[in-house]
Amino acid sequence: MLAAGSLDGIVSSDAKVGVVGLGNILMRDEGVGVRMVEAVQERMRDGRVLFYDGGTAILELMPELSGHEILLIVDALESGGKPGSVYLLERSDLEEMERERPPRMSLHQVSLLEGLRMSELEGAPPARVRIMGVEPERIEPGMELSGTLSGRFDELVGLLEREVVRLLDED
Repeated sequence: MLAAGSLDGIVSSDAKVGVVGLGNILMRDEGVGVRMVEAVQERMRDGRVLFYDGGTAILELMPELSGHEILLIVDALESGGKPGSVYLLERSDLEEMERERPPRMSLHQVSLLEGLRMSELEGAPPARVRIMGVEPERIEPGMELSGTLSGRFDELVGLLEREVVRLLDED
């Protein structure tokens, strides 16, 4: 399992991309982001990317995350779509969603947008933020993913791995 913080405890501003898994692994599909990032970390070793377990405390990681050119955040995202659907969003998309539907209480300590806003106030926001959201099927106590997400897990991990490679190849 990923430790909170960076891969092997190394923090490097030389890493172009930071990949953060968010979610509560004790609440089934709420932990899909952490699970996906763990799986990609096992398959991908590249000094230009660091992997983080943000759990439910993105705010605590913000100082480490600010040095990356690109921050890719992976999390469960309830958007009313079909369970297992994948959404690739920019920060502006999240802000628009928040305006349309004010956030309800989150299982995370602070919302992703609140964490990003706080990092801006501290003068150290990541240059670019991209979000990979996965529509959950079940958010309830339990350690295992739902049947839908479990059945698509390899595909979801492959999508994440390809997105990381694409971001690394961007100029």
